Amino acid sequence: MWEPPPDIRQRSLDTCWAAVLDAFCRVSPGRPQLNQDELLRDFGKLANSPLDRKIPLDGIRKLFSDHRFGIEIEEVSNNYFASTPAFLFQKLKTGQVIIGYWEPATTGWHLSLIYGMDETVVLYLNSDKENGGYLTNDIKYFTSKGNILIGSRRW
Repeated sequence: MWEPPPDIRQRSLDTCWAAVLDAFCRVSPGRPQLNQDELLRDFGKLANSPLDRKIPLDGIRKLFSDHRFGIEIEEVSNNYFASTPAFLFQKLKTGQVIIGYWEPATTGWHLSLIYGMDETVVLYLNSDKENGGYLTNDIKYFTSKGNILIGSRRW
């Protein structure tokens, strides 16, 4: 288990990616220390439109593949994720883990930052402005719809 990351919340709708990447970089040595506004400015071009800062999956892949962030990205089925807690535990050995999943509380795709787990209980920072903060949920919480996107430290 890692120390909880700073409680960074998205500043506007659909900018969870910037808040989570801000928190990830702050707790991962050697990463650029770009705050949420700087990330939105520098990488917002990956978004669907200038008015909607939501980044599609391809945009997330491009962002995470930027060598400065040192993130390895994987997409796994929700069944595999829920039935194989050892997968997440292994990823957590290298540092905190970014998770992209269908968020039941907001009924939309979302990114959060996992900093620990105990058996099948996951400890994470949810960057949602209204419903976020330091939360805990069973691993199955993240598997209500679609595949799971995992971003872990590559170095």
